[in-house]
Order: sequence, then structure tokens, then C-alpha cells
Amino acid sequence: MEGEVLERWEKKVCMGYGRQVSDRQMSRVPPSAAIVDHIMDSQAGYCFADDKRTWTAPSPGILMKLVCEQPELRARFFNEKGEWRLLAASQWLEEYSVFLLILMVCMELGSGAPAQGTELMMAWCRNTRTRLRNLAKFDAHTMLTRTYHKGGSIQGVDKYIPHSLDVLTSDLVQLDLFIARPIARAMAKMVYGKEAAVNVSYLMNMFVQPGGMVYTTDDLSTQLQLVSMPIVKFPMKVNPLRHIMAGFIHKKCPAVQEVLATMEADTIDARQFGHTRMVEEQHYVVSHKSNEMVAEEVLPAFLDCSTNFQVCLRIVPGGVELPYSEVRQSQFDELAAAGKFKVLSKKRQQMLEPAGSERMPALDSVFLPRCLYTDGQQMEAGRAVRDAERFGHRTSTQAKDADR
Repeated sequence: MEGEVLERWEKKVCMGYGRQVSDRQMSRVPPSAAIVDHIMDSQAGYCFADDKRTWTAPSPGILMKLVCEQPELRARFFNEKGEWRLLAASQWLEEYSVFLLILMVCMELGSGAPAQGTELMMAWCRNTRTRLRNLAKFDAHTMLTRTYHKGGSIQGVDKYIPHSLDVLTSDLVQLDLFIARPIARAMAKMVYGKEAAVNVSYLMNMFVQPGGMVYTTDDLSTQLQLVSMPIVKFPMKVNPLRHIMAGFIHKKCPAVQEVLATMEADTIDARQFGHTRMVEEQHYVVSHKSNEMVAEEVLPAFLDCSTNFQVCLRIVPGGVELPYSEVRQSQFDELAAAGKFKVLSKKRQQMLEPAGSERMPALDSVFLPRCLYTDGQQMEAGRAVRDAERFGHRTSTQAKDADR
């Protein structure tokens, strides 16, 4: 995945000039540490890529300037009269959409708990009049934020659920907004005319197909199957991925649950003020980096949950402000030894790693039978119970009976 997304970026999207335009000093794109984002700004259309405190976008754009200056690219995209070659522009938009699809898979697999497919497809990079953007910058982290939860229809409110992107994906997302998206919008206008829906889609959506269409869960599942089949030997779709990840993360990421439990506990100090501790942490003694939808001390806990997950998978975690060329997975040990990010303690690693061969079947026997399908039929729940009993695990029903 890492090699494929980088090849798409450098050779297809940047047309063979990926290293040059991705050099932020050469292309004058602000470094990650200099990006300013006011995460509480709800003004329609706001995005950190357009924040004047970060930079002033060059006109007509970095890639557009490259196309005009390089003879082979100018001949590829413009005819003798200086008019766009619509076929070449359409082909580039198709390549760009494939890059975005692979980038979406990187987010789904490498940012902690997988997002709901539908919500990820409709992620916004800019605010709308009614919704906050799904992409934000918090300190050194680039965050993908979600709001959907299963109790939303009952409670009538959304939740703010941030994920920290790994540093390679984070760098590519930033470069996409600063470098590729301006020329994509220009080409879309030439190919599809002044269709408002297409123009809005390329402006607002993080992931977009030619014609302004958004991806579907089937598109994501198809790409996940291509990625998973050579590794785990079965075509893993969105739903099985969520089942497996839920068990894995529940075991290794207790930080969020601990902080949320602390929030729910009341204190004497908070009662003296006449409010709960949750109200105190959300509205009092908070900095400009806090968000009105989540307490200030909870936000880093969510991000730590993602980075712990990334370190566990030997992915250079979010919060490391280095270019993608320096954060490949092959450089993980070197960066860890240099202290660029926090590694898990030996005790924590031992908790996450199986102690012996007798513990290895737990994932297959408890989680996989509930989410995999054979010949179109769901595997029987009774098999999961038998396997759980065989390896000494109690099912949830057995645990409840024992508690009684």
C-alpha cells in the first residue's frame, strides 16, 4: 500500500515530478509545523489549506505552473492554440481519483478504529453551512474526524471522534490539498463545464471520482479485498475489518476508556462551581486548541489511541512532522531509535503479543467466525461457541451466567 500510493502520487498525479513538487522548500508549500488551523472555526468553506496565516496560495497553482513550464507536459495537456486537450485532462482526473481511493484505504487501515464506509466516502475537507469539516490539524497531528455513532438517532446528537493519521498519509493529504487539488478543480471545470455539482464536489469532498461522483462502500471493499487477499488469504471487506479491528483495539488501546471514565466521575471541586466535571473540562480553563464538542484532555487521548495502534503495526505514527520520503515503514526502527516518536514499553508489547501458540487461535475462533462468510452463507454462531470453549474462552452469554 505504501509503495503503491507513493507511486501514484509521484508518477501519475505529479506526472513524474513528484519529488520536486513535494519538496516543500522548493515548491514553497508551508511545512507541516507551520500549518495553522483553528479547529473551532465553523465558517462555511474554511480549510487549513486556505488559511492566510499558513500561506498565500500561488496562482495558478504549483502543478499548473509545472504543466505550463515543462514542454512535454504542455504538449500533453494543451494544443497548438493553447486550448486544453480534454482527453488528457480526463485521463489525469481518472488517475487522480485512483490515488484518492488508495489514500482512503490507507486512512481506513492505519488510523485506529475504521470509520463507517459511508461517512468516510462523504468526508469533507472544508466546512459546510451545517457541518464541520472532517479534516483538521491539531498540533503536529493531522486529524480525520468523524461524528457518526450508533446512538445518534436516539440521542439526537453527533459525537466528535478524531483519528490521528499516520505521518506518511498525513503528508500526502496535505500535499494533495496544497498542490493537486487546485489543478484538479481547474481540469474539472474544463472537462465538465460549469456544472455546479462537479465544482462543489472537487472543492469540498476529500475523495472524489471523475464527474464529481463520490465513492461507495463497495468501491472501498473492492480495494480492501485487493490489499488483504495476498496477506491474510481471504478477501476482507469493510464489515469484517471493523469486527477484527474492534477486538484488536479493545485489547491494546484503553486510554480513551480511562479518560472517559474519569470525565463521567463527578468531583467536589466541580460541584462547588455548580456544574459537572464534563462541563468544567469543556468550557472552563481551556485553550484556543480545544474543541467545543470534546474536552481538551480527551482529544490527545483519542490521538494517542491512533498512534499506539500505528506503532503496534510498525507504521511511523502521526505527530512526526517529517516529509513522506523520510517516514517509510523501512525507516521505522531508525526513527524510533532517534526518539522521533514514543515507542511502546516492553511490558506493553508483551501484553499485546501472544504468549504462546495456545493463545494464537483466539482471534480466529472468537472474532473471525462472526464476520467471515463462506459460499455466501454466514458461519454458524455455534461454531464460535464450540471453538471458544475448546480454547478456554467464555462467550458473552456464559460470562453473564457466571456473573449471576
